Amino acid sequence: MSTLVTRESAASLPTMTWRAWSCQVRLVVTDAASLEPAAADLATLMDRVDLAASRFRADSELSRANANAGRPTAVSRLLVSLVQTALGEALRSSGALDPALGLDLQRLGYDRDIQLVCDLPAPVPPRPANRPDWRSIRLDPGAGLLTVPCGIALDLEPPFAATAPTPPPQSIGLHRPLPSKCRVAQQPRRRW
Repeated sequence: MSTLVTRESAASLPTMTWRAWSCQVRLVVTDAASLEPAAADLATLMDRVDLAASRFRADSELSRANANAGRPTAVSRLLVSLVQTALGEALRSSGALDPALGLDLQRLGYDRDIQLVCDLPAPVPPRPANRPDWRSIRLDPGAGLLTVPCGIALDLEPPFAATAPTPPPQSIGLHRPLPSKCRVAQQPRRRW
């Protein structure tokens, strides 16, 4: 679970804040008795997403799929759902929200947590002209197989940062990385 940093009262509502994913996470509930269990549940969900979809963790499913480029990789239902959503947002935005920018971001120096990134000492080399794009990603949801094409790596942050206010499918619970500036109110799946 993420480390809790502060407790505060926002507009008379019980609130807890902590740092995770290089962001300030803020949880506001209406019932003070639900604050601790809700924070634990949210931190657990965020940890599940991190283990499934972080490109900064060598042990994440996403890192494993990126490392196995060109070959189908078995992934969890959670990562299938995240990739389906990312590909849907790429399609909806005509590629403006592109989940296939992982290698490009690494070339730009964003290959570790943003708090550890510093200015690059040298110019960034140009992007390869004929690299595959998001339309080349293959996902078999029924079999739970993800194939990342050679020449790209997935990074799921851009599609989710842009679509965070959309409630996720209820079948697996809250599972979208939410930028700290987003404010999302939604009925909890269970009563804390």
